[in-house]
Amino acid sequence: MTVDSAVHSDMLITTDGGVRRDAPPASTDVVSSTLTPTISMPGPLLFQDNFNEATLPRTWRDNKGNWTVETGAIRGTEIPAESHPALAVHDMALRDFIIELKFQLDGSDGLWLMINKAGPEHNCRILIRPNLLGVYRTTGIGPTTSNTALGTKRVTLDRKRWYTMLVEVVGNQMVAQLDNGDTARGTASSGIDVDHTTLGLVVDNGSALFDDVRVWTAVPR
Repeated sequence: MTVDSAVHSDMLITTDGGVRRDAPPASTDVVSSTLTPTISMPGPLLFQDNFNEATLPRTWRDNKGNWTVETGAIRGTEIPAESHPALAVHDMALRDFIIELKFQLDGSDGLWLMINKAGPEHNCRILIRPNLLGVYRTTGIGPTTSNTALGTKRVTLDRKRWYTMLVEVVGNQMVAQLDNGDTARGTASSGIDVDHTTLGLVVDNGSALFDDVRVWTAVPR
């Protein structure tokens, strides 16, 4: 089942035309049986996809690479001739949010979760490699892309193991946790606390698997 809504019930227009974000009610959905948000609580569930269809769901755009469904998960494979990592994009409105997903590095050099803002322009990302977990403030697009590390952690990941990742983006803070205990966190001086428009699944060189993507509004603690 897929739930997809871009309605921001927590945004109220003030008398001077500005926008005030009031905290929505906490969600009754369990975020994860093994991971607990550290800087927020889950609000309404905005989107989920367990990839149980025969092909990539229409809620995703396979902008680059080859994307296939394999036994209830999606595999992204970079196409060398494109000279670009494999990329599948889902359009949705986000501000403060929690994302949970499962991944397997498999034969890739790494993968990342990409969050963009209007423009389009990159805004932030979570990078996962066999030896690194990191959260980054990102700017630009294409050849102008620039990444600033906010927090990194040296890790040792098994390419054939499925991991669960929990990501929180609240204001200018970012936290990424894995269910093996590894965590990367950091805070940008500015720039992340903006309205976001897309989230992307990215595979760098080779192929990797994703499953069980869920997105909530984040209620700051």
